[in-house]
Amino acid sequence: MNRFWLVPLVFALFVIGPFLVWGDMLTALFTGRGAREVLGGGGGYAWMIGIGLLVADIFLPIPTTAIIAALGIYYGPAIGTLVSLAGSVAAALTGYGIGRVLGRPAAQRLIGDAIGNGEKVFARYGGWIVAASRWMPVLPEVVSCVAGVSRMPLPLFLSAVICGALPLCLTFAVIGHLGAREPGWTLALSALAPLPLWYIADRLGLSRFAVAKSDPAKSTGTDSGD
Repeated sequence: MNRFWLVPLVFALFVIGPFLVWGDMLTALFTGRGAREVLGGGGGYAWMIGIGLLVADIFLPIPTTAIIAALGIYYGPAIGTLVSLAGSVAAALTGYGIGRVLGRPAAQRLIGDAIGNGEKVFARYGGWIVAASRWMPVLPEVVSCVAGVSRMPLPLFLSAVICGALPLCLTFAVIGHLGAREPGWTLALSALAPLPLWYIADRLGLSRFAVAKSDPAKSTGTDSGD
């Protein structure tokens, strides 16, 4: 068995644990008018509260789509999308940093050389994994942390996060602004959008550019050990 899969399993347990304890309470707090009231209480700092709540989703089961919809109500679809995207990217970077700084040493003690298997997976498929995970429950937090453990190049990680998070943020900010009922076809379309976006980015050479920026030796074909 590939022992690297113990790493996402451990992170998943850390994410699921708080959900089992506080999930119902936080869902009740932020659904309906709850998210709007929390943001409205911040006055001119509503955007900062929204970003903070989206980042807190790394540690707590915050209903992020309710926060994004409330930002759409509060700021309109354009600014609401941008604020939500900033919060989503900040959350992803937080998870990535936790994985890289804290998770990697622990993973090395847990699985030893098997950590190289994860590095190979994220080197080859990391962009697809990160982009596709944004719409799934639990997976965004777990994948961000595992990407950090696997030392996925940061520019590549950020590009994939944006491709995955932008359709989500735009959809729910518009839904919140229009007071829509989350029509199924709209959600399905925007849930599928991250993969075509990442495909386009990949075909345009964005992934290769990101890897080259993080490792100049690869872009020139030289070996740092020469």
